[in-house]
Amino acid sequence: MVRNSAILSPVYRLVSANGSRCRIFIIEGIITIVVAFASWWLIVPFPEHCEFLTPEEKELMLARVKEDSGHDANEAPITAKLVLHHLKDWKVWAA
Repeated sequence: MVRNSAILSPVYRLVSANGSRCRIFIIEGIITIVVAFASWWLIVPFPEHCEFLTPEEKELMLARVKEDSGHDANEAPITAKLVLHHLKDWKVWAA
């Protein structure tokens, strides 16, 4: 069994001691789901909507985003039609 995670090494020892390899997938899946739900609250919103930034800090962040991207990052909203348009592109699936 390949051991590539120092965080999960105690779990790998537990699984290899019991001889059940499928448990590791369940444990890693549970950890992934917990991290996904936690990230909903941990990832900060776009600078325009941040509550912890002062107005000066918001202006600075928006200027940096505009300078970095060359345009307004909130220009076009993501719609189902736009997503379907990109999903239909064969180059997305070929890559």
